[in-house]
Amino acid sequence: MPSTLIEIWVCRKYEADSNGTYLGLFTCPRPIVLGYFHYCCGVAESEYCRRLCDV
Repeated sequence: MPSTLIEIWVCRKYEADSNGTYLGLFTCPRPIVLGYFHYCCGVAESEYCRRLCDV
């Protein structure tokens, strides 16, 4: 039986979101975000989930 690898990224965000929520450590994709936003992007400790990261 073939196995399927699932890639999970762990991001850090220690700043409050627009609604005042602090995430700390979280995984991408997040359960409440569309499944194809699976990369951690942004500056260190202010990361967010994206489909692709700008280089």
